[in-house]
Amino acid sequence: YALNVGSSGDSKSESFDVAGQMLRHAGLHPLKLPNYFSPQGLLQELRGQSTISLDLDDEERAIHKTRRLFSAQRVVLEDEASQLFELIGEKHMAGLRPLILRFYNCPPDEGEGVVSREGGTAHNIYLSICGVSTPTELAPFLRTSAYWGNGLWARFVFVTPTWDKP
Repeated sequence: YALNVGSSGDSKSESFDVAGQMLRHAGLHPLKLPNYFSPQGLLQELRGQSTISLDLDDEERAIHKTRRLFSAQRVVLEDEASQLFELIGEKHMAGLRPLILRFYNCPPDEGEGVVSREGGTAHNIYLSICGVSTPTELAPFLRTSAYWGNGLWARFVFVTPTWDKP
């Protein structure tokens, strides 16, 4: 998991845009998860249980096929990463943080008791999280002692600028 953290005006957004373009050029853009998901929605995506409409064009069918083939190998791209941590902190999203913690270790199978609530198993889970933010937006979450104590922040690499601006 990676967070690009810098002041407004740094090239965070540009690097984020490049990551999105790379996914698209590599044909991997179908592996991007929606920006908003519940714990149950995340599990459903990783199991490849999204519904398909019958009136899809050929490109949309190809995207859907890729998502089904690689349902558990997905990426969260957050243009403002603090939104993800806001979700994690909401009461109705209580199950999201344990999933993010567990999926960091790329479990080969998740089934009974977790993923199989609605049936099915996610295989070869590989969840990536890449986001950008400013120190100001992340500050409330960095001050949350539970995120340090439970290992959430230990799973993230923080990428920050190393030069002094004039």
